[in-house]
Amino acid sequence: MCAGSSATGSKSGSLQSDPALCFTEDDIRQKFAVEKRWGELSEDGRREAIQSLLDAGEYEHAGTVANDAIAEAVARYLDDAFFEKDKAAGSGHIHMVG
Repeated sequence: MCAGSSATGSKSGSLQSDPALCFTEDDIRQKFAVEKRWGELSEDGRREAIQSLLDAGEYEHAGTVANDAIAEAVARYLDDAFFEKDKAAGSGHIHMVG
């Protein structure tokens, strides 16, 4: 299950789409495996638990949060870069991220 995707530019200028957050059955199984009670479930119970989480959209919120964090990081980076550029140019103009 992919909770989002992002597009990144390559040196040739084309856009390349990469999954932002993808969770597979194996990922969920690994997380369950660290729980002591996981071993108490039957194989059918394990499959049902994994399928339930995949179907429930549990990770949509995580994808939204991750995308928001990336956008915030990009804005901070650009703000810092323009601040340094303006400072070096002596303009004293400050860019604010809002």
